[in-house]
Parts: sequence; structure tokens; C-alpha cells
Amino acid sequence: RSIRPLLAVAPLAIALLAAAALPLAAQRGAPSSDADWLDNCRNNWGDDRGRACEVRDVPVRLSGRSIEIDGRQNGSIRVQGWDGDAVKVTARLQANAGSDADAASLLKDVRVTADGRTVRAEGPSGSFGHRTNWSASYVISVPRQFDLTLDANNGSLGVAGVTGKLDLRTTNGSVALTDVGGDVHARTQNGSLNVELGGTSWSGTG
Repeated sequence: RSIRPLLAVAPLAIALLAAAALPLAAQRGAPSSDADWLDNCRNNWGDDRGRACEVRDVPVRLSGRSIEIDGRQNGSIRVQGWDGDAVKVTARLQANAGSDADAASLLKDVRVTADGRTVRAEGPSGSFGHRTNWSASYVISVPRQFDLTLDANNGSLGVAGVTGKLDLRTTNGSVALTDVGGDVHARTQNGSLNVELGGTSWSGTG
């Protein structure tokens, strides 16, 4: 898609595209498989904390062609457009504690809920200290024409191959957009913004 319609409101667009070329190459593409994520979660740690890792399929029954992901519990969100008409949501959960047993117990108290529009994780709250915590990340497949509201904290956002009303926000995380269209608003605090557009024209507001 041409970036010319964006230049009037975003004169830094060309600079963003040029500066983001290298980091985007590492971030774009399909997310790692669930098996790879589990292996990395369980084995690639640099400390002696106990840990627990789990992948859950999240049943969703949406009331329209939009979805809101509340990922503010320290997790990333990846959305991929596909040619089907169904929506698939997978939650990747991990917990850290003083022992593996304590981490597993903590993870059992984490619930991922979905209503007709929103998916969110709920679990133990309060101050655990730096050695005890839990997080929820999401991998999502949606039809290519779809509306998204994504909100993350201490996690990155990635959207590829989706056209619609996209409202994307994260704190302490990067945003990577590939081949998107529609009415797109993306903002990050303390993170990078990486954009790659394709095609010959912009589809939508900008």
C-alpha cells in the first residue's frame, strides 16, 4: 500500500520505515509455535526462580466483527489475519515463584475470560515482590477484515494482514505493523514503532 495518504498527517512516516527496517525483519512473520514457546518458557531462564508455563485455547463467541484484548497483565499480543471466517485466541501463561510448585499453584488461579467482545486474564493481584509474578500473552487469528482494540503493558503488539478500525496501545513495548489498512491508530510509550506497508494504494482512512 502506498504511504502517500499518510504523509500529510505523519511526516515522519518515511523516517520510521527506514529506521525500522532491521528490527521489523526480526519481529514480522508468524509467531513461534506453541511447542516452541513452551520449550523456551520452561528452559531458557537466567535465574533460579521456579516457573510454570501453560498454553490455553480460549473459546470466543463474538457478537460482531471486532475483538478487544486486554493484555495489561504484562504480556504481548500478536494478531494475524487469515482467509477464514473464524476467530482463534490462544493464551500463553507463565508464572514465576520461589519454587516450581508455587509457580504452578499461582498459575492455577489465573483465569482467561471472554465475553461477546473482550478477552482478558484475571488472577492473583497485589505485591508479590520481584521473584513472584504471572503474565498472559495472546496469539490471535482473525479474518482479514476485522476491527481490533489491543491494550498491553510491559509487552509488545504485532498486527499483520488485517484491515479495519485498529486501536493499538502499549506501554513499555514495541509495536510492529505489517500490511495493515483501514483506520489505524497505534501508540507506544517507551517502545519502538515498526511499520511495513505493501500494495499500490491505502485502503481506508489512513
